Amino acid sequence: MRKFRRLLQVGMALAFLLVSQISLAQSMLVQGTVTGDLDGEPIIGANIVISGTTQGTITDYEGNYQIEVPNGETYLEISYIGFKNQKVLANASQIDIILEEDVQNLEELVVIGYGVVKKSDLTGAVSSMKAEEITQMPVQNAGEALQGRVTGVQVTTANGSPGAAPVIRVRGVASTGDSNPLYVVDGMIVNDINWLSPSDIESMEVLKDASATAIYGARGANGVVMISTKKGEKGKATITYDGYVGVQSAYERPKMANGDQYYQFATDLMANDGQDYDWIHDAKGTNFNWLDQMLTPALMQSHTVSAMGGNDKATYNLSLNAFNQDGVMEGSEFNRLTLRFNNTFKITDRITFGNNVSLSTFRRDEAHPDAISQAYKSSPLEAAYLEDGSFVPHYVGGNPSASAHYFNKFRESRRIVGNFYLNFELPKNFNFKTSLGIDYNTLNITDYTPEYRVSDIQNEQRSLLWIAREQHFMGLWENILTWNKDFGKHSLNAMGGMTAQLNQFNRLNGQRYDVPWDENLWYLNMGSTEGQSVQHTGSESAVLSGLARVNYTYDSKYLLTVSMRADASSRFGINNRVGYFPSAALGWNISREPFLQSQDWLSELKLRASVGRTGNDRIGDYEHLATMVYGGDYIFNNQIHSGIFKDVLENPDLKWETSTQYDFGVNAGFLDDRLQVEMDYYLRYTNDLLLATPILSQNGFASVITNIGEISNQGFEFSADWKETVNDFSYSFGVNATTIKNEVRRLGSDDPILGGGVYGGNQATRTEVGLPIGAFYGYKTDGVYSTQEELDNNPSFPNAQVGDVKYLDTNGDGEITEDDKTYLGSPLPSLIYGFHLGFDYKGWDFGMVFQGTYGNKIYNGKEQARNDAFFNIEERMMDYWTEDNPNAAYPRPTAQGRNLEVSDRFIEDGSYLRLSSVTLGYTFDQEWTRRFKVDRWRVYASGNNLVTFSQYSGFTPDITAANPLNAGIDMGVYPIPATFTVGTNITF
Repeated sequence: MRKFRRLLQVGMALAFLLVSQISLAQSMLVQGTVTGDLDGEPIIGANIVISGTTQGTITDYEGNYQIEVPNGETYLEISYIGFKNQKVLANASQIDIILEEDVQNLEELVVIGYGVVKKSDLTGAVSSMKAEEITQMPVQNAGEALQGRVTGVQVTTANGSPGAAPVIRVRGVASTGDSNPLYVVDGMIVNDINWLSPSDIESMEVLKDASATAIYGARGANGVVMISTKKGEKGKATITYDGYVGVQSAYERPKMANGDQYYQFATDLMANDGQDYDWIHDAKGTNFNWLDQMLTPALMQSHTVSAMGGNDKATYNLSLNAFNQDGVMEGSEFNRLTLRFNNTFKITDRITFGNNVSLSTFRRDEAHPDAISQAYKSSPLEAAYLEDGSFVPHYVGGNPSASAHYFNKFRESRRIVGNFYLNFELPKNFNFKTSLGIDYNTLNITDYTPEYRVSDIQNEQRSLLWIAREQHFMGLWENILTWNKDFGKHSLNAMGGMTAQLNQFNRLNGQRYDVPWDENLWYLNMGSTEGQSVQHTGSESAVLSGLARVNYTYDSKYLLTVSMRADASSRFGINNRVGYFPSAALGWNISREPFLQSQDWLSELKLRASVGRTGNDRIGDYEHLATMVYGGDYIFNNQIHSGIFKDVLENPDLKWETSTQYDFGVNAGFLDDRLQVEMDYYLRYTNDLLLATPILSQNGFASVITNIGEISNQGFEFSADWKETVNDFSYSFGVNATTIKNEVRRLGSDDPILGGGVYGGNQATRTEVGLPIGAFYGYKTDGVYSTQEELDNNPSFPNAQVGDVKYLDTNGDGEITEDDKTYLGSPLPSLIYGFHLGFDYKGWDFGMVFQGTYGNKIYNGKEQARNDAFFNIEERMMDYWTEDNPNAAYPRPTAQGRNLEVSDRFIEDGSYLRLSSVTLGYTFDQEWTRRFKVDRWRVYASGNNLVTFSQYSGFTPDITAANPLNAGIDMGVYPIPATFTVGTNITF
């Protein structure tokens, strides 16, 4: 602890501005040394202020200070984090000061729902990350910083396109619908954090068990990510610049067949299918690399300027961030500008007004959704451009460069997220806080296709402009009353309150043809009224909630937390509109028992147990009601009239999807907390799954939203962190791992839920009892039929030939039918893990983060989606069957037959280990930087996503989907680029 505190002292000294001494008439010079009471070591960066003024100074590297004070009765106020404030009379020229350590203030505070708690008193499963860890990786979305650093949290950057948000799962997938966590930023409930600059974040906490998440009731089932942004502090104003510039490169790519290899493949395919292949001779010798053509290096940069400070009456923090990310694929780009200001104003000694407001705007230009899959399949015998600069016509699939060039789709957003609050410190240890928050977002989507012609299969005869205007509004009013009381060995914190939330959405979209190809003229009134269309939709929902929580501690050893939340939502049927979400947790700080306090090697040992219920309301606003649609004609009075009928049946009994979770945990600290270990076992049951259930067509309805089924998730979490400082050298190492077992325990009927659309209109996933959500389902294979004898002696599809895929007769009936399909693996990992290491030495700092998964499978849908000789193949697939190569790994080339059925030949191992980030930095000596009036100056270089160790043959093993029924299917994803950056952080 002493070594850690010494390191903290150095950091704080670098964080404060050198306060100029002001010479006063009739003054005297006071000097001395400030030390700590336990070890007598000098305190660096302690504040010494003349009482009643803002005049002061800070101690230097040896704890020395000097300050001029006016004659007469003058007091000095000395303060430093981790020590009790002290006030002394300046009645001598030499005053040495010994500060007393404040053990209580040294306790780390953890942000939880509607409050904070000392880490030692925490009963729930909560993981934390601080600002220095978050900004270690130069990312556009702060959620990516959780990757590999937090137990129980899987972060998948499944799409490398600029501005794409990562998919986050907390302790697995618990629903067949939306499984994203809830985000809470400075008390504001939001659906995403794409608008938030990572440089504005002070800390992130992930609430994982029901004891921590039940206070959010209906929205806490998938975990909660709590984010606290940076706030102003009392003291001199500081200005900080934080910026970096980097280059992105998609260097990890499948190795495709070259021109000669493809020529051989296409020739064999057309010979097998009896096609004319004379045309291919004209292109022989060409070798065009389409992945090199479509994937080029791109820039990424971020620049943040912030100012913070304050006094006894007000504090402020103002920041401005500009972020730009060009895409490695043509046409993709992301630009974001974020202005954030946090303020507090002391109206009276007991009343504080504050605000946390973020204003953001972004534009995201999207790449053509099929450009990467087109490049993957395009023939190397066909180039991108002719000699005159025009596009080469492609006979199948289209020219990828032309697709990218003629695709114009972008999104523009203006968003304000923030809250304003009043805090009243009431008598008798009561505190009341009322806050009003808003999240208002306008989103404009523009999609323009010009008139063009590349070939018979790639052209548009008329230009088309489609525009949508969306407005999203969320209003949140919260009123929270808390009471804190310490009496003897008892400590009690009680909280109760109510919240009201209103959600509104509306969308207006329309389209017109014949709009000119000039972005300045992309307005609907510039097009033709012929064939125009317009739609206007909207919805509204509301939630009214009551909540309460009690934290009780006895002698800092025995801990109890009990909470209850009741939510009433307009999204559910009138018969089940209110949901109740209780939780309870116990904790025992065994290390504070007398029989363990004499053990110097053990600094902490705490047992935790919790149980609770959370909910999920993430369905449409009117799913419990019947929907009416136009369609079909009927005859009335001998005339034909347009009909309207019910499409979806109403369900007044629709209710909350609920999750019951059990957690048993251990926190341990060893060797003066140099080694910290945390272990948890969790078990979660999700009941009453919200799902659209099909209805037999003869009943006259398409579907009805019902509560069906049960899903379980269970596993272990483990993390261990070692930190130590030896003289000028400090180092750290940490490892974390989480096991996940997902199982569907019950469904509303015997019929499985199909999903995962792939080539040919087939579905590759099946959700049924006994299997994980979205399990892969299809045929098993055993190579290819090598000989006619093998084909004759084994079941096969009709018209199968030698060299075709050999499917297994799994049910033993002597035929290959749909009944032979079986479980092929899960896209969900059975293990997620990460580890990190770092060191600091005389201004130098170094850090590395690794993360990975194990046990998950990937369905290589892009490999399956080929049925023509014009489509290229990967080099490894050149080992295909011919008469001269009967023991080949791949079937004969053909565009006919049934070799492309959903089967395990397209299932690959998705396990991987990735070097997520490497950072090397240097912080200049403070005595040197102060010559330039710079308090702190750090420069660094970093790399992200540098190397991935994986057996998967695609661009990336990070394959997932927002819908768990479609997870793990690779139809040609936007590659995740490696990024190399250089940056600096300067504080004035």
